[in-house]
Amino acid sequence: MALKKLTFADAVKFSKKLKIRSYFANPFYLYHNCLQDEKNGEVLIFEAIKIDDTYPLIFLPKNPKNFTNQIISTGFEEDIALIEKTHKLKSKEVLGLEYYYSTSEWIKLEGAKFSDIRKNINKFKKEHDVKLLSDYPEEKILEFLDNWAAEKRKKDVKELTKSVFEQELKESTENLRLIEKYNHKKIFVEEKGELIGFTIFIHLSDNLWVGLMQKTIKGIRGLPQYLYHLKAKEIGGDAVLTTGAEA
Repeated sequence: MALKKLTFADAVKFSKKLKIRSYFANPFYLYHNCLQDEKNGEVLIFEAIKIDDTYPLIFLPKNPKNFTNQIISTGFEEDIALIEKTHKLKSKEVLGLEYYYSTSEWIKLEGAKFSDIRKNINKFKKEHDVKLLSDYPEEKILEFLDNWAAEKRKKDVKELTKSVFEQELKESTENLRLIEKYNHKKIFVEEKGELIGFTIFIHLSDNLWVGLMQKTIKGIRGLPQYLYHLKAKEIGGDAVLTTGAEA
């Protein structure tokens, strides 16, 4: 198996071709985390980290010959049904559920389930006089990320958690440059001339958007929720936002 790393142009092309409604189909995830191969006339996308000494396919291929004796890392119920038409499914495990949000709900913030979120956002808006911007100097964003990372590194966590964090930070830094090659939206929150949080999000397909990156200063209550609310308003109603899996 001659697996090759994807270029960002490859990742964009495959993301559009996949048309899969998942965070993991976004080109930034594919670029950083996947490898490609071609078999039986189909381009296959594999996760770059092995499971049981095997590179798992990130999504179910179209050709049944290409998922025989394979591990598939991201799947939907309809994928399982399709597999079972021609194959025996050895096992399935839930490693993490993907989060999807209704932009209409996050714009309105109505009902009991948003009660605490409304309180946190209102508290934030009452206590902070902020300025909202659609762009920000790259050097100041990188400085913010350095400070954000330094605060995170103070935590006493397992080595695996540290490794995952450092990889995510590396990807975030690189994405700041890659993002200019892809249609996106950004919101920056500034208070007294200082950046206190930002979010970057992209349109994947149809009414599906991906929350690519969100970072906030530690301890500012209500700011993360406020950014989700602003993000939903910027996207507009009747859309769906995914932010990836819990694990």
